[in-house]
Amino acid sequence: MGLTWKKRFKSTVNVTVCDNNDTAIRLIEENCSLNNVCTRTTPFCSAERTRPTYYYKGANSNCEAEAKENQSHEKDSRVNGAADAAIEVLHTDANIILHQRGFDFVHLDPYGSAVNFLDATFRNTRNGGIVTVTATDISSLFGKCPQVTLRNYCSFNLKTEYVKETAARILISAVVRAAAKCNKGIEVLVTAALEHFVFVAVKIHRGAKFADMCVNKIQEVLHCQICEERVFLPDSHAPLENAYLLLPCDCHKEKPGKTAVKLGPLWSGDLYNSEFIHSMLCETNECHNKNEKLSSLLQSMLAESQCTSASDFGHQMTAASTTLNASHSMADKRGLANSLGINLSDRTECDIDNNSRLNFEVNDDTEKIGEEENFTQRKKRKRNDFDVEPTMPAFYYNTHQHSLARKDIIRADKMVQMLRSQGYKASRTHFDSQSVRTSATLGQIKEMVLKYARLGKNDS
Repeated sequence: MGLTWKKRFKSTVNVTVCDNNDTAIRLIEENCSLNNVCTRTTPFCSAERTRPTYYYKGANSNCEAEAKENQSHEKDSRVNGAADAAIEVLHTDANIILHQRGFDFVHLDPYGSAVNFLDATFRNTRNGGIVTVTATDISSLFGKCPQVTLRNYCSFNLKTEYVKETAARILISAVVRAAAKCNKGIEVLVTAALEHFVFVAVKIHRGAKFADMCVNKIQEVLHCQICEERVFLPDSHAPLENAYLLLPCDCHKEKPGKTAVKLGPLWSGDLYNSEFIHSMLCETNECHNKNEKLSSLLQSMLAESQCTSASDFGHQMTAASTTLNASHSMADKRGLANSLGINLSDRTECDIDNNSRLNFEVNDDTEKIGEEENFTQRKKRKRNDFDVEPTMPAFYYNTHQHSLARKDIIRADKMVQMLRSQGYKASRTHFDSQSVRTSATLGQIKEMVLKYARLGKNDS
């Protein structure tokens, strides 16, 4: 990812790549050389205060010829905030560099679990910065090793039909706890569980109030082992007298013994930011070499975040692109600004130059409104916008697993249309192509499936 950032933004950003493995450092340097990108390597276990000698490597002689010049201007670049032309490669533990320096963007992609780096990541990451975490320890996240899940994430998980989403929510809960230790809250931007990894991107909001609001969104889930119905347990310090009554099913009355189990604690808030995903989708569609697979995934995530059908979203995108085609996609710029936390009014003009920087020309009316609104009011409004109820239903149902018979299986798109016609929120999910995310309960879904099966028999 560091090489991708450097090739795209060139000298407008500083990129630092860190690894503690000799082979990984060698492969990083070789990969940069193949892409004609200079590298600036730091020796092992070097501290920021000692300012060690850097070794410049590149694919051509220009990088080596400019090594002395870059090294002489290194101090001025750090003071003036100028970006370096080379990628800084650090051969040290990532926790060391994360404790020593502050970054605006941090991407964690270790081998296995990333929980060992979360505390150091939120220690110095700046307010408004973005942290992305990729976890490949799916055996623990998916509940195959319960002791490892409890040890690393302080949580419990089982193999259910929505196990991928619970794994993502468990990872987010670990991120929330690490950020709360530094009096910081997080806003989830993107969540993905694909193949052999779980990916999460969050935006940092500094302040104890934001941290408290995020911690309050970590709850336990009561899961029925008979029908796989689920519900979030209320956040209460008092013990629940009969938690089975919270489930919308009657399995605890029909079956003897303990039919439900508690999962978590895990994140109960939203998994996506629709404005951020919309800006990502627009950028993907404008690329010269468009990635159809990525575009389809983002489109599914956007429909899931808004809990709308994919067909409705397609009609909206077609109408928007036809209307705003002549203005060089002003909505894309507005979506990019919103994803960065900047609220633009209708009379605000946004221009993105070649250096990917935002230049805003605000009218006098907007400036007057900003002057009248003091700091306390802006801070209170930001907290109110941050502490909102989840807009998307939690978890999803597999249409094949809950069908009455093999011949009565309903396609996911058809199920979404039927649920929306009944007034429920519904959409497909990228976690499982055969599942549907909806606000309806399992009993309501089965009742609708039974009605659909009867109508099919009458028609035949």
